[in-house]
Amino acid sequence: MRLKAPRLGELLAGVAGCVLLVSLFLPWYSDGELPMSGFEAFAVLDIVLVLLAGLGIVLMLAEMTQPTSAVPTAISALLALFGVVVVIWAAISLIAPPGADLDREWVLAGVAAALLCTIGGFISGRDEGTDFWPGQEPLSGGRGSGDR
Repeated sequence: MRLKAPRLGELLAGVAGCVLLVSLFLPWYSDGELPMSGFEAFAVLDIVLVLLAGLGIVLMLAEMTQPTSAVPTAISALLALFGVVVVIWAAISLIAPPGADLDREWVLAGVAAALLCTIGGFISGRDEGTDFWPGQEPLSGGRGSGDR
């Protein structure tokens, strides 16, 4: 199997997904004495963040291994839509931590990685000519245009 180099959107989503996974093991919150990782602080959001990170990594791997653009395009659309919901949910946890009087330590890195993963999904879709923004012409020169 011959691997292709990932483009900007897929690379951004994959790297941000890896950073998001690692950040979940770091202390997101602390109450002064005991730090809580992203996994310890949340009941459901941690699982959703792992799914988002996994989608970003899968997008990058699919772009590198798939001979056609159908699978990466579908994953990028799913990542972009799912990511918007997750980023809003994670931003709420940044504003209102899951407990009283908690110091935020690495939560900003996790939310930023989730945001970058989502942006990578949007960029990947735009590279393929998928129009996420109404009223704009699809980009020419993507892999689906037949010039590769």
